[in-house]
Amino acid sequence: MWLARVASMLLGLFVLVAVATRAFAKCHPTTDPDKSDIANARAAVAANCDCAGGTSHSAYVSCAAQQVDAMLVNQSCRRRVKKCAATSTCGNLGFVTCCRTKGGVTRCKMAKSAASCQAKGGTPGACSSCCDACPAPGTGPSCPTSTTSISTTTTTTTTSASGDQCCLRTVLCGPFDTCQVMTSAECAGAAGFDVGPGDCSGTSPCSHATTTTPPSACCVADQCVFEGLCECQSIDHGVFMLFRSCTPNPCVTTTTMP
Repeated sequence: MWLARVASMLLGLFVLVAVATRAFAKCHPTTDPDKSDIANARAAVAANCDCAGGTSHSAYVSCAAQQVDAMLVNQSCRRRVKKCAATSTCGNLGFVTCCRTKGGVTRCKMAKSAASCQAKGGTPGACSSCCDACPAPGTGPSCPTSTTSISTTTTTTTTSASGDQCCLRTVLCGPFDTCQVMTSAECAGAAGFDVGPGDCSGTSPCSHATTTTPPSACCVADQCVFEGLCECQSIDHGVFMLFRSCTPNPCVTTTTMP
């Protein structure tokens, strides 16, 4: 009886040690079981934390941390999953992930807008987290789930997400020929052209031609920027003014300029 009781206690101690060891084992994110563990934790974050409609970035990161603590088996992978939430646009309205290549190395950072990203030589991404965004367009749980078909004239993207049909450009100031379903805010953040509800199936609604209008005054609120029509309307969402310069500022004056 005494030997059986000791054996039972030793078995229980072994189980506790094994569980504790697993909970803090070294994280191997590219192989299972840690790969699936991380995927499950990120799926829980996506399902329970509001990215697009969050009140603030810090609130989103706090929610993500709670989900990670509750779902992650190997807690040594905790920092990796939390980093994906911290380096995301969630809770930051208008922000985009931005992929920039220097010295042959591509890195991702947050940019306040698609225009800001492009001004620094970067490529705006459709994914909300830097863990998935680069190289653009990116793949992973924070990216729109899509299938793409490419022809010689247009590129049509269909997606299972709900929202409006957003027409995107594949090159700066090129035609709006890529259709993707996004919310209105996501479309604006990606410098897209919202053409209303739909699922991008069938005939592509994206057939807007590019413009060759030379740079002129672009009014964004009361600020004047010297840009072409396509940058003004689609990137800065401004009002294009047929003035040759921004001095004096035509956005805050009634002065008629040549």
